[in-house]
Amino acid sequence: MRSERENYTVGFRIAGMELFGTAGIRGDVVSKVTPDLALRVGQATGQDGETFVLGYDGRVTSPALADAMAAGLQSAGARVVRIGRVPTPALAYASQGRHGVMITASHNPPTDNGIKVFADGTEYGDDDETRIEGRIEDGSTPTPGATGATRSRSTTSTSIEALSPTTPSRSVATRRG
Repeated sequence: MRSERENYTVGFRIAGMELFGTAGIRGDVVSKVTPDLALRVGQATGQDGETFVLGYDGRVTSPALADAMAAGLQSAGARVVRIGRVPTPALAYASQGRHGVMITASHNPPTDNGIKVFADGTEYGDDDETRIEGRIEDGSTPTPGATGATRSRSTTSTSIEALSPTTPSRSVATRRG
């Protein structure tokens, strides 16, 4: 029987039992959680929703994985709202009323990274993860010509407001002024 760390893609076919573990997709950034994998997960996941918020943690490899994820999501026609470097609970909050993807490996070693997918503030469940794995395994790609948009939201001036799924991004000073 394979350990959870061994259950990752090989040549973009699912090897072992599943791609997703107990807390998203995690693994070594050199051989498992690569920009190529993030692109493919983005393409498969982007078919699930219209708008995705995208955040990442402070690992050195996270910005590159976030770029690849954004490209995958957009190629599936999704609109991507990049919220930059944030803690996972902030991304979960920002995904309320829409979808979200967090690039993080939490407490795993610095040589690892990972992908967590959210819908309406909650991490994807088993059925959702199985659907994404099936799309990757089948090699299904987004509809040709489907392209989404991207925008960035600052989280420095008023974090809660910038992350809110319902509040326009404007500063507190602007609202009070």
